[in-house]
Amino acid sequence: MRDFSYLIVTVIFGTLLTSCKKNDDNQREFTVSLLDTIFVSHYNSSNNRNYQTRHIYYYGCQNRITGRGIHSYSPDWGSWWLDTGYSLYYNANGDTVKYTSCETLARCYRTTFSKKGNKVNISIRYHPTVTLFGSVNGELELNVQGLPVKLTYEKVEDWGTDFITNRSTYTIVTLTWQNENLTKTDWESETETETKFWWEEEWKFEKSSSTGTVAYTHDDKKTPFYHCNTPKWALWLFYYFGRDAYYGYNKNNVKNVTMEDGNTVTYEYTYNDDGLPITRTWSDETITYTETYTYNAAGSASNEVCTLEGYW
Repeated sequence: MRDFSYLIVTVIFGTLLTSCKKNDDNQREFTVSLLDTIFVSHYNSSNNRNYQTRHIYYYGCQNRITGRGIHSYSPDWGSWWLDTGYSLYYNANGDTVKYTSCETLARCYRTTFSKKGNKVNISIRYHPTVTLFGSVNGELELNVQGLPVKLTYEKVEDWGTDFITNRSTYTIVTLTWQNENLTKTDWESETETETKFWWEEEWKFEKSSSTGTVAYTHDDKKTPFYHCNTPKWALWLFYYFGRDAYYGYNKNNVKNVTMEDGNTVTYEYTYNDDGLPITRTWSDETITYTETYTYNAAGSASNEVCTLEGYW
C-alpha cells in the first residue's frame, strides 16, 4: 500500500511541476540567470553518513517561481524520492494569490493571499486527509518597498485520537530592514492548550508565552533569487512558515545569523563571475552542510502564466 500511495503522489507532483518547465527555449530571449537547482549535502560525523536533498525550481509569469520539488536521498535507503512539492499561482498584477504544498504521504497545505494596498490577508488550511487538522489566519503589513514589516496571526491545531489536544497560538512578528536586507526579527507569542483523553469529561488547560529576537548580517553579493520576480513578501512567508529554507527575500546573502539563545551560525560562500553564489557551507555541531547552486538563463520578456488549477 505504501508503494502504491507513493507512486500516486509522485505522479501528481511530476505532472504539476513538469507542466511549469518551459520547453520553448528557442523562442525566448535569454537575459537573466534564474536559480534552477540547490543541491544540499549534509554530512553527519557522528554516524559517518551523508544525506542529500535536491531542490528544483520552476518559473513562469515573468520569471516568478511557479513550483518547486524537493527530492531527498538517504544512505539508509540508498535511493532518491520526491519529498515535498509546491505550486504558486499569481493574479494579473503578479501578486501571489495561492500557494499549495504537499509533504509526501504526510500532510498538505493550501495557502491563499488577499492583497489590498499594504496589507496581505493570509489563510492557511491543512489538507483534510491528514491526522493533524489546523489553520492559520493572519495579516501581513508591508512598507513602501513592498517588504514585510509586521505579521500578526493565530494558529489553531487539533489532533489526537485517544489523547486529544487543541492548541491556539497568537503571534506577532516585527521585521527590521536595512538596504533591502532583513537585519532583525522580533517575535512574541501566547499559547493556550487544552488536553484530555477522549473518555474524560474535564479538559486540562495550560497557558504560556514566549519572546525572541534573531539578528542577521549580510555580504555585498547577489542572492540566488536576485532575478526572481516573486514578491519579496511572499518569499519571506515561504521561509517563515517553513516551506523554503533559503533567505531569498533579501537583496544580499545572509552571512551571520544570531539566534535567540545567542548562538551564531556563519555561512561561507563562493561566487561565479556574475556575483551569484555557487556554493554555501556552514556547520551545526556534528553536521556540515554544503549547498551547490546551478542557474539557467530565462527570458525576462515572457508573460506566460502557469495555471495548475485542478489539484485542490
